[in-house]
Amino acid sequence: MKSPIVAQPAPLPESQDRSIGRIVSVTGAKAIVLLDDGLVSEDKRSRARAERPEMGTLFAIDTTDTVVLAIVSALSVPVPAQREGESELWIAELGLVGELWKPADGRGITFNRGVSVYPALGDRVRVASRHELEQAFCGDRRNSVRIGCIRQDPSISATIRVDDLILGTTGTGKSCTTALILRAILQKHPAAHMVLLDPHNEYAPAFGESAEVISQRNMQLPYWLLTFEELIEVLIGNPQERKAEVELLQDMIPVAKARYGAGRGNARE
Repeated sequence: MKSPIVAQPAPLPESQDRSIGRIVSVTGAKAIVLLDDGLVSEDKRSRARAERPEMGTLFAIDTTDTVVLAIVSALSVPVPAQREGESELWIAELGLVGELWKPADGRGITFNRGVSVYPALGDRVRVASRHELEQAFCGDRRNSVRIGCIRQDPSISATIRVDDLILGTTGTGKSCTTALILRAILQKHPAAHMVLLDPHNEYAPAFGESAEVISQRNMQLPYWLLTFEELIEVLIGNPQERKAEVELLQDMIPVAKARYGAGRGNARE
């Protein structure tokens, strides 16, 4: 007896519409999307996460020359349905974060922050593809360090350029982010040397034995790091009353510097 033949569904063509909503409002760097098929049902509740927009999901909006990337900042249902089977409006608010310019093959390859070509009313919105996520979050791998992975696709590394500024209000995680980036740099470049000014003593526990913590108790500086006027004030006092000592000090400082340099050179040898 032959086994029954089960027909397999044909693969979806790349050109198939994978959009999940349309633009109904654009204001500055924000846009509002009316999501498709706002029908309340058990099937919708059990839908795979990849098919449901969530907070932080990166969306893509195709324009003539670019792919606009936007992140979900709010989700709402203005008038919730009262029972199963009723339709309702599902709204997603987006923040426009950047764009990918399209080359001849239509795939965005260069990510730029900010938007120069805004989406129009009625433009279809879809979840960003893997290629678009990589362009937005990976950037230039040569000048970046890995700090984690993308929640939308954990197989994609999240990288950050080491020369980026970290800005934010109190409590947003600036110190934790800075420590994470510095540790990632040290993992990638174990021989790197970094100087971190830490007036509030926040970072010493983050690096453990990898850091040499210098405080006012163990900090030693050569006295000629001071200016000549500062040295006079510290060692002599009023220069008008002790001019001879000031002249002597002026002659002795270069000698002391030379002896110190010679001693360090012998120590290296």
